[in-house]
Amino acid sequence: MSKRKQFTPEQKVAMVRRHLIENVPVSDLCDEFGIHATQYYGWQKQLFENAEGAFVRRPNKANVKRQHNAQEKKNQSTEDLRDGPKTTRSIVAPIKPCNPTAGQSMTPLISPIIPHIPNKAAAPTL
Repeated sequence: MSKRKQFTPEQKVAMVRRHLIENVPVSDLCDEFGIHATQYYGWQKQLFENAEGAFVRRPNKANVKRQHNAQEKKNQSTEDLRDGPKTTRSIVAPIKPCNPTAGQSMTPLISPIIPHIPNKAAAPTL
């Protein structure tokens, strides 16, 4: 009776890599390591199902600090919104309705914002 062979994860990855990268036939790998093809394809499937773990960003000190600072800033802005505006004074003048077709001039609306400039044609020349 033969004893079961146990392979490390590194050995399993090396076998799958040899097939995929070096194009070694699966039958040759199975003969070389004394495994069945179903065992090899099970390892290959397991590798592909867990491959996204190779691309996961692992936190380092800089990432943790940046995420912490961003969270504090977000919390601060949320508190500011909850407290309401800091000033109550309005800087925009109220808008008055105007109907130029009814003979109303737009000058009263503009005059608080822009100082009145006399028309040159109407001004007397010296």
